[in-house]
Amino acid sequence: RSEQDNVAVRVSITTLKQENGHAGTVLVLHDVSQEQNYMRMLVWQQSHDLLTGLDNRSTFEKYLQQTLGKQQASLLHLNLDHFKMINASYGHAAGDEILRQVCQQLRLALRESDVLARIGGDEFAVLLSHCQPHAAMQTAERLRKSVHDFNVQWRQHNLHTGASMVVV
Repeated sequence: RSEQDNVAVRVSITTLKQENGHAGTVLVLHDVSQEQNYMRMLVWQQSHDLLTGLDNRSTFEKYLQQTLGKQQASLLHLNLDHFKMINASYGHAAGDEILRQVCQQLRLALRESDVLARIGGDEFAVLLSHCQPHAAMQTAERLRKSVHDFNVQWRQHNLHTGASMVVV
């Protein structure tokens, strides 16, 4: 059987006895897979940014607390340049598209073990575990350049943003 054939069920069993001594059992199976999927979705939404799919601020703070004092790590705080102007000039849908595409660019420039989160409107945080300071600076520059060199086509417009960064 494939995993797709499996269904989550809640089982209720009731024993029935009649006065004449006959007995029987009623077995009720209730499909709860939809409810379980809904609960998984709610848990995911509590820990992620809905627009970008990245971890949100509270999830990032948990990663940060787990890492502090336990290993060499660097923290990057990234803020998109001119983002408010893009939102004001082209609308929030254009800003949302920039955020989605910039997030994809950032992910491509990071290691799989790095944690990228959207912590505010146009603010992102990156936790680089097991990362020496010189390597963190190289990563920060790679991220900055990746965002700076990236353009988003929005209707007939070529939208461009940059990134300001702090490395700790």
